[in-house]
Amino acid sequence: MSTLPPTRLTPAPRLSVFVDAENVPVTHARTILDLARRYGDPDLLRAYGNVGLLPDWDKVAGFQFIHSGSGKNATDMKMTIDAMDLLFRGNITGFGIMSSDSDFMPLAMRIRQEGLPVYGFGSAK
Repeated sequence: MSTLPPTRLTPAPRLSVFVDAENVPVTHARTILDLARRYGDPDLLRAYGNVGLLPDWDKVAGFQFIHSGSGKNATDMKMTIDAMDLLFRGNITGFGIMSSDSDFMPLAMRIRQEGLPVYGFGSAK
């Protein structure tokens, strides 16, 4: 019996990772990147939120901070629109969504309808 680790026979999916920074503290940035690397090659890392309320996220290396504005569900809406834009451009092979609420379930289901994997990361609430 071999003790070698399993080998991936297909290329790792190119992941676009979307972080709901209003629900995920900046201290988890490294953990998010490590988790994403388990499931694919994270080539796009974005954190979304109100820059006035989350000033530390725009300083995290590797992450692009997207200012979503203010207002109820502004971050959720911006993340969803950007994810759908990328989905229909066709150059992504997987998505990672980091949030601690269930608002992104319809987005995940829609992406899966197109045959792409979606990985959800978050803490239980």
